[in-house]
Amino acid sequence: SDPGYVLLGGSMTSVNGVAVRNLAKVSTSTGAAMPYPLGPDGRVAHIEVVTDAGGTRHLLVGGFFPGYLRSVGPSSGRPDGYRLPAISGTYSYPGVTAHAARIWNMSVSPDGRAVLMTGVFTSVGGQRHEQIFRLNLTAGAATVSAWTPRQLFRHCATSYPFYARDAAWS
Repeated sequence: SDPGYVLLGGSMTSVNGVAVRNLAKVSTSTGAAMPYPLGPDGRVAHIEVVTDAGGTRHLLVGGFFPGYLRSVGPSSGRPDGYRLPAISGTYSYPGVTAHAARIWNMSVSPDGRAVLMTGVFTSVGGQRHEQIFRLNLTAGAATVSAWTPRQLFRHCATSYPFYARDAAWS
């Protein structure tokens, strides 16, 4: 059912003349920006509403901002206490142009129990993960799967030192 709004992420400072910071809540009937407290300090690359194993809904926000991944209440935009793993690290291959860690994309599993996350990083929750990881939507706190495709542990090119910008379940 239509909750009366949509959430928009990107690199923006206003919606219909109302100041926002990279994430906006917009009325589906009027197009007007609605109050939404979360305003990441960098571009929002992907947002996804998910439900954890305990039945709680979360808005996962990923992108080019400190921490790279946040969880907030979908309608409130306030931190919801859902613990997420720390994401860090970038590649340092010879000739690679400067880049920063980030989340590019998310793909929720068909059963809704997990999310594939792609981006620029080398560590997730203290485990080695390069370019992709599986986030399990356990109750109270997300966990990181040990699965990792080692084929992505190689240098791609100096202009884009990574392969994976998106992933899908099949």
